[in-house]
Amino acid sequence: MFAHDIKDDDIAYSESILINGGEFDKERVDFIRNMNSLDLQSVPGSGKTTVLLAKLAILERYMPFNDDKGIVVISHTNAAVNEWKDKIGGYCPKLFSYPNFVGTIQSFVNTYFSRPYMQVMYNITDFQVDDDAFSEQMLSCFHEVKHDEKYNNVYNLFYGRNISKADEESKEKGGNKNKICEGLIYEEVKKLTYNFSDEKFYIKGNARCLIGDKKNPRYQGLKKILEDTFKRGIIPFDYAYIFAKKFIELNPSILIDIRKRFGFAFVDEMQDMDKIQYNILESCFNNGDIVYQRVGDSNQSIYNEYSDKPDWSDRELVLKISGSHRLTPQVAKVVNQFSVSNDVIIGLNNKTEIKPHLIHFKSDNLDKVIPKYLELYEEYKQCGSIPKVDDAHVGVISWVSKAREDTKLTLASFSDCLPIDKQKNKSKTTLQSELVSLGDSSGCKFPEVYGCILESIVFVLNSNHIEIDDRKCTKLNLFRFLRIEAPDIYEDLTKNLYEWTMQFISKGSEGLVEEIKGFTVKMCKNVGSIDLDCLDYFNVDDNLVVAPVERKFIVDKCRPKLGTIHSAKGQTHTATLYLESYYNGNYETEFLNSVFSSNSNCNEIITSFEDEIECINKEIKKIKSEGKTRGIKKRENEIAALRRKIIKTQDYAKMIYVGFSRPKYFLCIAVEDTRYQEIDVDENIWKIVSI
Repeated sequence: MFAHDIKDDDIAYSESILINGGEFDKERVDFIRNMNSLDLQSVPGSGKTTVLLAKLAILERYMPFNDDKGIVVISHTNAAVNEWKDKIGGYCPKLFSYPNFVGTIQSFVNTYFSRPYMQVMYNITDFQVDDDAFSEQMLSCFHEVKHDEKYNNVYNLFYGRNISKADEESKEKGGNKNKICEGLIYEEVKKLTYNFSDEKFYIKGNARCLIGDKKNPRYQGLKKILEDTFKRGIIPFDYAYIFAKKFIELNPSILIDIRKRFGFAFVDEMQDMDKIQYNILESCFNNGDIVYQRVGDSNQSIYNEYSDKPDWSDRELVLKISGSHRLTPQVAKVVNQFSVSNDVIIGLNNKTEIKPHLIHFKSDNLDKVIPKYLELYEEYKQCGSIPKVDDAHVGVISWVSKAREDTKLTLASFSDCLPIDKQKNKSKTTLQSELVSLGDSSGCKFPEVYGCILESIVFVLNSNHIEIDDRKCTKLNLFRFLRIEAPDIYEDLTKNLYEWTMQFISKGSEGLVEEIKGFTVKMCKNVGSIDLDCLDYFNVDDNLVVAPVERKFIVDKCRPKLGTIHSAKGQTHTATLYLESYYNGNYETEFLNSVFSSNSNCNEIITSFEDEIECINKEIKKIKSEGKTRGIKKRENEIAALRRKIIKTQDYAKMIYVGFSRPKYFLCIAVEDTRYQEIDVDENIWKIVSI
C-alpha cells in the first residue's frame, strides 16, 4: 500500500502542471495529502476535479506501489475522462495503464460485471449497451412472435390498449385506424421494460403493470422477446447495472478480486450516481481494504423522474472545499440559502459586484422576459461590469421544459423557438417540416440534426416496405447490413450524414432535402436494384423556411442558450436567467416562499421537520409504553407527511442551488407578478426589475 507522505515538492509539482505554478490553498492541500477513506464535499466552481487530478499526478510519481496494487478512478462521462487525459495524460502514463483503471462508471461496470454475466448467461462475449438499439431489436423480435398462437397472439395484448386511441386519431386527422393502431403498438413495444425485482412487464413511463402472470402465454411471449434480444447482444443502460448486481450475487468472489487489484478508489461527481450505481460502488470499495475517496457536492444531487435516489451517508471523515472561483460573493450569498447541508460557499470571484436580479412580470408579458434579461446583460457588458469574453455562455434555464396544456409556466412558455410537437399532424410530416421543428438551425445540436436525417432515411425505406433480413428496417440493422454487404456505400452514408448535419447547422436547409433524397434513391438502386415509389417524405415546400433565423430576443448578436437545469448541470455560464416553472404542484418561489423572503434557509426548514418527527416519535413511544395503541396511526401518518415535505424541500432546494450556481457574473430569476407579491424581497440582496 502507499506508504509515503506527500511532500511540499509533490504539491509544487502538481501546481506547476495544473494551475500554472499558482498555489493550492489549505483546504485543497489538506485533501491532496490525505490518504484515508473520506468524502470531499466541494462547492460549485471550486475546481474539485483539478484538486483530484493533482492527487493522481502525485501518486503517479510513486508507482508502482509496494504491494503492486492499482488505482481505480471513475466519473460519469467519457468527456470527463478525456478531459483528465488531456490535462495529466502526458505526465501520468502509468496511471492510464494496468493495473490501474480510469474510466466511466459504465465502462467499469461493463468490464467487471456485465460482460462476464452476459458471457455466463447468454454466451455473449461482445455486447452493445444502447437504449435505442435495444428498443429497435425488441420490436424486431416482437415481429417474429406477434401472431404466434403459442403465445396467444401477443399482438392483441397491445391492440386492445391502443385501438380506441387510434380510432379517435383516425376521426380527427384521417387515416386507417388499424394502421394508426399498429404504429401505436410498435411505439409501446419499443418502450417495453421488464422489472427484474417483481418480474413483471411495464411500459416505460407508466407505473401500472402491463402483465405479470408468468403462466400467461402472452407473458411468456414477451419474455421470449426479451431473452432473444439479450441473446443478440443488446441491452439498455439500466439493465447493464442490473446484470452487474446479479453477477455480484452469483459470484461474490469478484469483490475479493477487486480488493486484491486496487488499493485506491476515487469517484468524481459522486452526487450524480443513482441508487444502483451507488450500491455497486459501495459493495466494491467500501470495505476497509481500499482507500475510498468520493468527490462531489451533495447539494447538487438532482435526479430525473426515473432515477432512484441513493440512501446517501457521509464517511466518518468529511473534508470540505468552500471557496468558489466561479461565484461572486453576491451570488454565493443567495445560493447558500438553498444548501440542504448548510455548507457555506465563499464566493472568491471579485470581478464584478452585480447583485442578483429578480425580474417580475405580468402574465401577458411572457415574451418580454428573455429580451429584458439580454438587454440587462448587454448593458452590464458595455459598462465593463461583465468582462467581455470570446466564449460567453448566456444561459436561460428552467426545471421543466415541455409545454403544458394548461396555463402553468414552463421554459416553453417563454420561447417561440422550441421544437414543436412532432407527433402532431404526423400524417403531413416531411423531412423539411421535421427540420423546421428543430428551430434556428445555427442553434441546433449535432446529435439532434444527425438523428433527424438518419431517421428520415429509415422512415422512407420502411414506407417503401424495404426489409433487411426479413425484418423492418432500423438504424441499427441498416448500418450493420451496409457495413457487411456494401462497405463503400456504408462509408458514403456515414460521411454524408456528417456533412449534411454540418451543412444544416452552418447554412440551413437550402438544397439539403434534395441531396438526401438523391442519395437514398441511388443507395437503394445500387444495393438491391430497388426503385423507391413512395418519396412523399422528401417533398419540399418552397414557402417553408428552413434556414438560420434571428430570434426575436437576440440582442446585439447575443444568442441565449436554452435548456433544463439538468442539462446545465456542470456548466459554467457567463450569465444565467432562471425561469420558474410549475412542478409537482408548485412554483419554486411559491413552495420556498420563506427562503426567497430571507426569513429562513432550506437547511433550517428541513431541520424543523426533522425535529417535529422526533417529537412525534417520542409521543408514539410514550403511547406504546403505556400499553395503548390509540393515536399511533394518526401520528405515523403525520410523520409520513413530514417526510414527504422533507423530500420535496430537498428536491426544490437542490434544483435552485444547481441553477443559481451556474453564472460567473450575472444571475437573474424571473417571477410572475402574483407570486412576486407574496415574497418579501430583501433589496439589499436582490435588485428588482419590473416588466
